[in-house]
Amino acid sequence: MCKLKLLSCACGSPTHHIQYYIDGDKEYRVVYLYTTLNKERPWYYRVCDAFRYLFGFENKYGMYAEVVLGEDSLEELEEIYKYIKGDE
Repeated sequence: MCKLKLLSCACGSPTHHIQYYIDGDKEYRVVYLYTTLNKERPWYYRVCDAFRYLFGFENKYGMYAEVVLGEDSLEELEEIYKYIKGDE
């Protein structure tokens, strides 16, 4: 069974992270990565934010295009690497 895990951004923001899970299939090794945005606000605010983003307005509510990974992410990255390589 796949367990959802997180890679947190080095900036420390609780809304900047990558969700990932390892498939577990030994023949076809797959790791699924999802960048996520702030989901704490109601959906109608997020729709407005999406339109602002499309038209190039800056948004202070958590939209981002990158996650900065630091030394604290090495263990998770090593787990992903070993799984894909087959060194489990």
